[in-house]
Amino acid sequence: MTTAKKFVSLHIHFDYRQLTDSPYWQMLDQDGHPTEAQDGLQTGMFSLDSSPNFTVSALADGLPDGAELHVLDCQLITLPMMFALSSSPDKLPGIPGTYPYPSPFFNPAHPLAGIGGACTSFYSANPFVPLPDMPPALHQQRWQSEVLHEVVNAGRWDTLFALTVAIKVRGHQTVYRVFSFDPESSSSSGGTPPRP
Repeated sequence: MTTAKKFVSLHIHFDYRQLTDSPYWQMLDQDGHPTEAQDGLQTGMFSLDSSPNFTVSALADGLPDGAELHVLDCQLITLPMMFALSSSPDKLPGIPGTYPYPSPFFNPAHPLAGIGGACTSFYSANPFVPLPDMPPALHQQRWQSEVLHEVVNAGRWDTLFALTVAIKVRGHQTVYRVFSFDPESSSSSGGTPPRP
C-alpha cells in the first residue's frame, strides 16, 4: 500500500474583475486547514515547517459564463536572508555572512526541472475546472498544480509569488492577468545555516 505524500499548498483566491493584482492567499494542509501562523514570530509569513512537500492551488471567482482559464506560468522567487553577519572559516573570504540556499527546494547535488536557483516553477498544464457539487451560478473554477517540490533547506527568504492567467470567453478578446504578492517565508527554524 502506497502512503500519500504529506504536503502544504499555497492557495490563491482571486476575482478576475478585481482592480488590484494582489490575491487573497492562505497556506493549507492537504485536508484544507490553514497552517500559517496567526501570532508569534512567524505572523504574516508563510512557513514550510509543517510539511516536507509544497504545491500551489488557485480559485478563480466571478467568472462570466463560458469562461476558460489557462495558467501561463506560476513562479515562486525566493531571496535568501542572511543567517549571520560573520562568515564561517570554510566560506569564501570576503563574503559578509552566511546565507541559506537560493530556495527551500534547491539541491545543488541533484538539480531538478523547475528549480532554477531562486526561481521555482509550479507551472502545470492542468486546466481550471468548475468546483464539484457547486451551483454554476457561483462562477468559480479551481486549478491545482501537479508539481510537488520537496522542502530540503532551512532558512528565511523574501518571497515573490506570481501567477499568470489567460481568461478566454468566446466572442471576446483574451484577457491576461498577473496575480502576485510578496510575503516572507521560512523553512524549519531559520536559525541554522544549510549543510554543504
